[in-house]
Amino acid sequence: MNVSTQKVRQLFSTMSFGVRSLLGEILDVLLPRVCPFCRRATPNGQDPFCTSCTESFKSFRPPFCTVCGRPVPASFHGSESLVCTTCLHCPRPPCPDFRVRCVGAYEGNLREAILRLKYGRDLLLGPALGTWMACRFRVFFPQDSFDLLLPVPLHRARLRQREFNQSVLLGRPLAHSLRLPLELKAVLRIRDTPSQSLYRRGDRRRNLNGAFRVASPERIRDRSVLLIDDVFTTGATAAALATLLLDAGATGVSVFCLARTVDPTPPQPDSTGTGPNDTEAP
Repeated sequence: MNVSTQKVRQLFSTMSFGVRSLLGEILDVLLPRVCPFCRRATPNGQDPFCTSCTESFKSFRPPFCTVCGRPVPASFHGSESLVCTTCLHCPRPPCPDFRVRCVGAYEGNLREAILRLKYGRDLLLGPALGTWMACRFRVFFPQDSFDLLLPVPLHRARLRQREFNQSVLLGRPLAHSLRLPLELKAVLRIRDTPSQSLYRRGDRRRNLNGAFRVASPERIRDRSVLLIDDVFTTGATAAALATLLLDAGATGVSVFCLARTVDPTPPQPDSTGTGPNDTEAP
């Protein structure tokens, strides 16, 4: 693909969905469709990436722990109350309305794609990765319904520096697919906290104390909220936001992330199905 074609498609990726729907078919006729990751020509289809790149992203498959969303051995498929041993022995208090699902592992090509989006400003990847999440949504939430999607907000200083919020880019195709509002004003990040990667697991929650504020409680009250983020590590950010949203009157909170860091040892399930419900478990 030549540079001019790439620039046109990158500009197209930043447009609103209404404009994109009008121009999409024209663009597909005039310009060859390319895989946003490897930049090779790819046939039209529902998945935004070529077959090779899609397979390399290694999407998780069920069954999942019903609390943290980690994949667990296939022999436990069909257990509605499945809780992995990591969540079972978590010392934190349970949070019954807080669930996590992540599409794939933060490694290999998926990790590279996220880094290229966030730090390499490869904006073609934002809508494509969001569409990839939307295509797999029902794998992770087969019967769930939500009232709104809420991307994890950035502080205005970070947003000014980066010029985009990657969670918003991921959330737009999903909101379009589910026909749900993408809420960008109800919650604000009021404290520009240092990067979570600078802290140990136990210090990450303290780093987020007072970092968020519900600016419009009426947009949250009596609604089921789906939080959208790019990478799930310890769950400190998700936990801080979920607690805030539940205190503001949300009827439930779930978290849908593009990727999660990989545990060195896969968690084994506990067949009793009882235990604390908290995503801060290691």
